[in-house]
Amino acid sequence: IEKDELVNRLEQLNEAVRTWDSDAVALVTFDDGWGDVLLVEDEFDRLSNLQPVLFIGQNHFTTPVRTLPMQRLYQYSADTGLVIDDLRTELKTMSEEAAHVKLDEMGVDRMLEPEWLLTINEIEKLSTKGWVIASHGHSHENLRQADNLEEAFSVLTESIEQRVYTPWLAWPEGRWSYETVESAKKGGFTRQFGLLDEPHDGPPTGMVMRKIWS
Repeated sequence: IEKDELVNRLEQLNEAVRTWDSDAVALVTFDDGWGDVLLVEDEFDRLSNLQPVLFIGQNHFTTPVRTLPMQRLYQYSADTGLVIDDLRTELKTMSEEAAHVKLDEMGVDRMLEPEWLLTINEIEKLSTKGWVIASHGHSHENLRQADNLEEAFSVLTESIEQRVYTPWLAWPEGRWSYETVESAKKGGFTRQFGLLDEPHDGPPTGMVMRKIWS
């Protein structure tokens, strides 16, 4: 989405929300910590009926900041012109660690702390401006395939609370099941977010289904 188009959509959404109730607020969410959210940072200062939310993975709180497999792949594709459709599909079936190994074997750079990801200081600045900083999970993969989720989510919730961030969870790739939702609830996540575009049964009470703007 071009910036002007995105700002236009945000303005239209803000006006629509205002018609529901002058005090109503709609959540506008951004995943994975891409630095280009700073291009619209000031827009939210004036669009008072919109609440920006950042869903950030634990990879962002390592030193140095570690890019996600798909971020590595997208940048590699941009640099080389590589057609990535089949590889993208393959990586999405893997665990985060296995996907990193696959990219390592291909010679794709780890891209630690690239300039196109938010820094911790920038995240903290957005937090002080009222942006909600929430979780995109402890590992960016299909967590329906993971084991010991309740324990992992409990550890993750403790980390989030130590950072004074909100215990909301956006499921990576929008992939969840009723069992994983219950594990996340027991692990301490008070609100969970899926994707309308991801095939699913009727979401459980309290699950927020997000629409992707493209």
